[in-house]
Amino acid sequence: MTPELSARQTVPMTKTDKRELHRSAADLEISPGLLARALIRAGLSDLERAEVAAHIAAESQAAQDRWSRAGRKAITARYAKSTNKNDGDGDDGTDERISEDGE
Repeated sequence: MTPELSARQTVPMTKTDKRELHRSAADLEISPGLLARALIRAGLSDLERAEVAAHIAAESQAAQDRWSRAGRKAITARYAKSTNKNDGDGDDGTDERISEDGE
């Protein structure tokens, strides 16, 4: 008896990878989901192979790079927003009518 496929996993991928998955599945006359499932099973059974380990390391590094870029972008946006808050227009809770000597 075949096990029930009740679990779902969403996997982000590049547009190029998605196109290649669909193209390869079409060449094999199977669905992209079936091909992905077969590739996952094959990859899981070969985790100890150097080629698979190299792919895992490359994907891990790419993810870290994406997270770093996203973090830098968020920090830059947050810094720009906080800098703009204190531009003397009164929108930041300060009264622009107050002079430097407090009067």
